[in-house]
Amino acid sequence: MANNIYAEGIKSTGFILESRVGDRLRKTGWSIINNKYYEDDLEGVVREIDLLAYKVSDVKGTNIYTVLIISCKKDADNVWAFVAKKTAANNPNVNWEPLHIWSNNKAINYLIDSVGAEKKYHQDIKEFGVDEILKFPEYEVFAFQQMNRISGAAKNDKAIFGSVNSLIKAQSYEIGALHKRTKNICVYQFNLISVAETDLYRLDVDGDDIKQVKVDSTHYIYRYIINKKEDFSRVLFVSEGCFEKMLNEYSHLHKANCSLFERNIELFYVDIFKDDKKIKLFTPDFIHGIRWFIRSSLWRRNVSLDLEINEIHLNWNKSDECVEINVLFSSDEISILNNSDSVSRYTSKILREIYRYEGVFRYVEGIPF
Repeated sequence: MANNIYAEGIKSTGFILESRVGDRLRKTGWSIINNKYYEDDLEGVVREIDLLAYKVSDVKGTNIYTVLIISCKKDADNVWAFVAKKTAANNPNVNWEPLHIWSNNKAINYLIDSVGAEKKYHQDIKEFGVDEILKFPEYEVFAFQQMNRISGAAKNDKAIFGSVNSLIKAQSYEIGALHKRTKNICVYQFNLISVAETDLYRLDVDGDDIKQVKVDSTHYIYRYIINKKEDFSRVLFVSEGCFEKMLNEYSHLHKANCSLFERNIELFYVDIFKDDKKIKLFTPDFIHGIRWFIRSSLWRRNVSLDLEINEIHLNWNKSDECVEINVLFSSDEISILNNSDSVSRYTSKILREIYRYEGVFRYVEGIPF
């Protein structure tokens, strides 16, 4: 036994739990990154993410990532107790359904930046059978404590708070770094999980009455300020024994994310030219794609022009049911564009690529103000 003292000693840490959790993730098809370090800009120290796991699927040219940031803690001496009360669902000061998504897909960003996007995401994802891991919390956890499993004495909340804090800061770091390292069109949806190798209890408070309930998991909606901005995140605390069940739900969540984002992207482009905000969202891309071709086409007709970004506007002509491309040209130059087969083919190609539009269009004289 003496020769195994170090092997036995390491079991008192959370590293073996982390290894088991990583094994379960791999077996269920998740890609994982262990022991990822990052600099905490607020405190000037280097911190570690226990596990970062993800699934990715290419959905019609957009890579959909479902990301799990996981903290693993072992507590041999204490249970983890979550002090809670019934959720005040109408409390306007709490975001009960937080959502953290990063994307460089303009259609997705348009949708997630719109009013009510978080609530709509949670409503929509339930249609695909996702429930437990993103459900509206029945109880509001307002405090937590490590409590001696024999005497019941309250100790502190150091390990629990450390788990939450590391998850929140890791998420902030990962989201903040994506724009620098991501080149492909993609969507990232983030989830925070604290896996505990100990017993979990919820202490339900109702006035002076406190009811003790052993649980396998609990949702914690955390309000915090990071980089001088207030935000909310959901942390799912789960016992190791329940982790595999929850992991199956997260695998289902990934499939649901793929279906939901695919549907939302397709719906975004339906009648896109009947929404001025959507038109303007892609106008710079349209101009970038079309400007050189128009310029060269007119140059071949001995017309020299330099189109600036504010000199092309698109709108929907309701009566004629067609797209109008407004340019500050003379009627003769407009006629050249409208009667050129090559311009028509190329414009149609750009409209299809950028707006997914395949209908009727025409060039018209723009208004210079």
